[in-house]
Amino acid sequence: LLSLASQAFPSVWNFFTIRQFDWSPSQVGRSLGVFGILFALSQAILIGPSIKYLGVRATVLIGLTLGTIAYVGVSLIHTELGLWTFLVIGSFSAIAAPALTGLLANNVKDNQQGELQGAVNATNSLTAIIGELGCLALLAVAALALTRLTVSATTHEAETVYPPNGELAATVRPPAPTR
Repeated sequence: LLSLASQAFPSVWNFFTIRQFDWSPSQVGRSLGVFGILFALSQAILIGPSIKYLGVRATVLIGLTLGTIAYVGVSLIHTELGLWTFLVIGSFSAIAAPALTGLLANNVKDNQQGELQGAVNATNSLTAIIGELGCLALLAVAALALTRLTVSATTHEAETVYPPNGELAATVRPPAPTR
């Protein structure tokens, strides 16, 4: 699930930031670059001390918590400052995946380490494909809902609906027709 969820940001980030903040492709690229650098630095610098002082399980939980905060935060913000804040928080979630892999490795025998790493990498590869398609499908549904709203909301009130993917902010759905 961690690997699947981590596909949301890169899958829809450009669509989200262009729609929500009217960003240029250059701004989108810079934001992804900053996230990538902070993510890599978090794994390079924070993972060792975090595991040493907090333990592997706590490091996994902290990383997952930071990721959750980032996803929920990004889905609710309306300012660029808020977006950058949650982008930084999300980059610190980078400590979760290596700690989780270490936790798994500590629970299998030495002669099973290769199988474990193969299974982890295969899962990551599959979720990269499935996550990309799933996030784009949710984005398409949101776009259809917004298009439908534009056509039908001229005489009806709309309600705000928060989708299950925290990346898409809020989509708007027209109310069900009354009979």
